[in-house]
Amino acid sequence: MKILEYSNSRKKNDYYFHLFLVFILILNIPKVSVGLILLAILIKFIRLAVTKSRRINNNFFINSILLLGFCLSYFFITYSYGYRGLYDVFKYIILIMSSYAIGYSICQKNTVKWPYGLIWINLSFVTGAVLIAFLSVYFSIGLTSNINIVGRQVPYLWIDYAVMGGPVMGALASLGICLIPILFFGEREGLSKQSFNFMFIIILILTSAGLYANIAMQNRTPFVALIVSFFFAGFIFFISKGKITKAKLIKLMIAFIILGYLGYFLKNNYELLSQYAIYNRFMDESFRTSRYHAWVLMLKSFIDGSGFLGGKASYISLPYVHNLWLDAAYEAGIMPLLFLLLFHLSHIKPLIKVIRSRLPLLIILFVSSISTSFIITFIQEPTLSASLIYFSSSCLFLGLVLRLSKEQKLYSIS
Repeated sequence: MKILEYSNSRKKNDYYFHLFLVFILILNIPKVSVGLILLAILIKFIRLAVTKSRRINNNFFINSILLLGFCLSYFFITYSYGYRGLYDVFKYIILIMSSYAIGYSICQKNTVKWPYGLIWINLSFVTGAVLIAFLSVYFSIGLTSNINIVGRQVPYLWIDYAVMGGPVMGALASLGICLIPILFFGEREGLSKQSFNFMFIIILILTSAGLYANIAMQNRTPFVALIVSFFFAGFIFFISKGKITKAKLIKLMIAFIILGYLGYFLKNNYELLSQYAIYNRFMDESFRTSRYHAWVLMLKSFIDGSGFLGGKASYISLPYVHNLWLDAAYEAGIMPLLFLLLFHLSHIKPLIKVIRSRLPLLIILFVSSISTSFIITFIQEPTLSASLIYFSSSCLFLGLVLRLSKEQKLYSIS
């Protein structure tokens, strides 16, 4: 793929456009996010895919067909069952497809200070998610010592009569807390000291806000994602650059000593921590949940045939199966499940390629942390019912990962 030369002004304009786009998309301001983003994203896609490129990458094309197959089957089948209106069907099909395309359009030729400019793209993305979660909780209870939200629901930030439940709040805030490993393992490398310190402060704020929202909403899944993200990041850090150094061993030792002390503190300070509902929930239930039984029932429904056509015909004893792929089948049958599963499986190889590349460790940690947050949320939460904006944002991120894995100058720094 030929890399076209951009003027500095054009490059900056495209870059800041992307910063704004990923922020405003996941912030989900009614009519503003959906309306303006759909228009802007379609114009951007047409300009890149038709006017300039003249050529579409085969992997991107195939993945787009899979994603379109999922969108058409899922949304029109759920429309036939009366779960969604026709306007929402077309709106979200266009939004999801456009989000994937705009993610794929982010590349070296339109990103300033490549590849470190990707840091601010990812931070803008996460900031939008954490901001809406934090502000929704803050305007509901404020910064009080009692941050236990009864019923695990808060008013939607932009619409007074709507509410946001625990799953969607946890998914959004999880993107923030999964950046915690970067605070431990991130290295400055080619990034300026001033930029690195600024990034560190932003991540510290986002992780704090994410923890605040998840503690208030009593969500457990984000903490599972944090644990997985931490160990995954530690593994990447340990094997990065192909050699084990004394500095690496010391940093890993410090990180796990802190984790060990935190575990000891949580286990031996019941009186202090029992005022928080999330602590009591962990102590009483740990990670036990009825959703695992719902998974088994849904899988069995494929054997007896009741799960093939969707329509919530399978008895699972819960409103949702609490799994992205199984929920798609629960509502719309086996066809959207297969399309969506193939779409996500097709991104495993690009993700591995990025993680194993010679890109700066900081970029790789961002990709691994955000990917972990999405994957754990998809496994544990009813994402399609909780927030289609969140799902659209995940498609944008996957488009970015795919393009990053295909870049001709993936290993160069400009």
